[in-house]
Amino acid sequence: MARSATQAPKNNSKYSVEIIKNFGPMCEDLLKVFGQRNKQLPTKIVVYRDGVDDGHFQKVIDNEVRSLQQACQ
Repeated sequence: MARSATQAPKNNSKYSVEIIKNFGPMCEDLLKVFGQRNKQLPTKIVVYRDGVDDGHFQKVIDNEVRSLQQACQ
């Protein structure tokens, strides 16, 4: 099961958006659908992420991992 999301910079800015908005709710939705279809939750979750520069990497990791952990509870 997969979901992809894209975001465009606001105000036609040339700078990219680094943190995925609504990442937690997206994960919750996917977990709910997975659970309904498979009668169990996944034992492992893999997230492929692109578009994060080195200066924002740790902030993005902290934010999105926390959101994913909350979705799993």
